[in-house]
Amino acid sequence: MVRYLAESENYKVTAEYEMVFLHFKNKPNQKPIYIGDFYGDPTCAIISCDEQYVVMAGCGIIIYRLTEPFCTYGIGKSSEQYSEFHNRPRNIWWTDGLYQTLYDEDWKYFRFVAANEEGTFIYRMDSTTFAIDKIGAFFHTS
Repeated sequence: MVRYLAESENYKVTAEYEMVFLHFKNKPNQKPIYIGDFYGDPTCAIISCDEQYVVMAGCGIIIYRLTEPFCTYGIGKSSEQYSEFHNRPRNIWWTDGLYQTLYDEDWKYFRFVAANEEGTFIYRMDSTTFAIDKIGAFFHTS
């Protein structure tokens, strides 16, 4: 079953089971590119407001840069195209709730909610330096 995770003017991000794909809306003949893989299904994704990168989340976070040539994701393979965070045993962050706000300056920042060994918190991450700031605790009410 295909799930739609994010969409912008030029791109669409979908997931099929644990795999994430990037679609090119203005290039109908270009095949989707495999850009991420998660233990368990991905929970969400965003395309930055300036279309410079995609962030996918679930068991950890993957940042995929939207620059040519677009390369395919490879588990355990390093690449300049993408970076992975907090998805390895003993350091897993169960991540959800990705978003950007006008407070995030030049769109290099994004925010998310993550549960880890310390609890559940709201974080802000810089997509260029990968610095993460804890913003505050997350409280869920029913």
